[in-house]
Amino acid sequence: TLPDLPVPPVQDPGTGMLEGPYRSLLSRVERVAFLGLLVAAVLSFVVVAALDFRSHRHDTAQASQAWVQALAVQVESAVVFGDSGAAQETVAAAAVYPNVLEVLVTGVGVDGVLAAHPLQSGVNSVSAHLASWPRADRMWSTELSVFGSVVSAGERVGTVHALIDLRPMWRSVVQHALILL
Repeated sequence: TLPDLPVPPVQDPGTGMLEGPYRSLLSRVERVAFLGLLVAAVLSFVVVAALDFRSHRHDTAQASQAWVQALAVQVESAVVFGDSGAAQETVAAAAVYPNVLEVLVTGVGVDGVLAAHPLQSGVNSVSAHLASWPRADRMWSTELSVFGSVVSAGERVGTVHALIDLRPMWRSVVQHALILL
């Protein structure tokens, strides 16, 4: 017996479609155009999402920095006089700012933390405690570290350090990205 030879594809006269793996030039052009549009849509989505992320992070950083500067002005007299109780009350009242994870107030010549929220026990070395904070300078970080100088009579007398939660910002970016889809 002779082996079966492959049958070349033939055009079905009823549909005009090729039978087999071969496609017409028009169907190939349609496929390339569709893939090109798909790539363009994905690229535009990525660009819009990146711009949205950049805008949200910038706005969050500016608002957090303004809040820290306002808090630095509010705790100025407590830092100047080394009044830990007054500084603690001011920090506790100001910590209602949304997304605050932690606030530390330090004073020049004051050993350790003058005030903190949440109140931490056993914080001896401010630099060691700040070093334990997560690195907030990475693009995908969920925390933002900001600080402001406490200034009295033109001299720096202390510092306000704050750790801000960026997860609400990330939720907003993801929601906007899902809307774009």
